[in-house]
Amino acid sequence: MYEKLIHQEYYLMVFHSKSYVVQLYQYLRRNYENKFDLISTPCRLKAGCSYSLRFYQLDDLNIIKNILAEQPQHFSTTKGVVYLSQRVNKRRTFTKIETI
Repeated sequence: MYEKLIHQEYYLMVFHSKSYVVQLYQYLRRNYENKFDLISTPCRLKAGCSYSLRFYQLDDLNIIKNILAEQPQHFSTTKGVVYLSQRVNKRRTFTKIETI
């Protein structure tokens, strides 16, 4: 029997547009393997589109910010909200960190 891996803490970036998050994820996957995941946005957030980017270190947010700044022709209207997701007493909580 194998154990399910549950991450105690991760960061989630929710976008307003599904096409932007998919386009950004494809770029990140090509250039930064295994640092970012494309996941369904948790229903409890009720924000943005149905997909979000997940990453495990806050420093990885700087990668996203740099891409958005360096390639305004592709991501000029991209707006995202960053959340910290933590597991507290067997329950998942989301704390808003910042809006980009």
